[in-house]
Amino acid sequence: PQAFETLIAHFCSHITTTILPKLKAEGKSLDVIGFLDLQGPIITLRLGCAFIPVCTAGKLVSQDTTEIQTNAIKPNQNVIVIDDLIATGVRAKAAGELVKILDGNVLEYLFIIEINFLEGSRLLNAPTYLIIHY
Repeated sequence: PQAFETLIAHFCSHITTTILPKLKAEGKSLDVIGFLDLQGPIITLRLGCAFIPVCTAGKLVSQDTTEIQTNAIKPNQNVIVIDDLIATGVRAKAAGELVKILDGNVLEYLFIIEINFLEGSRLLNAPTYLIIHY
């Protein structure tokens, strides 16, 4: 429990000290956190914004289709995509593309771990924040 709480506090601190001040300076707000893993809903509760699950079709990671509720993001809403691991970057890229299709703005991708040799973060269309490089 303590390690998980530390992780959540770390992500919340990054968002509140790095992302939110930039948005505030532009007169904008953080609207949605899209998540591919467990920590997303807890972070959204702490920050007071909406969360949107981004799921692999049928909830099986081996499937090639990523889904999001079609009315989940409104045009010009600001979104952070969070996941535990980035390997090839395909799932995170798909999540970002879905946000874009719904006319949202991906502000940043947050991950606990990146598997460096797979270089998944190079596929992403917004800044990436990583806690551990492996």
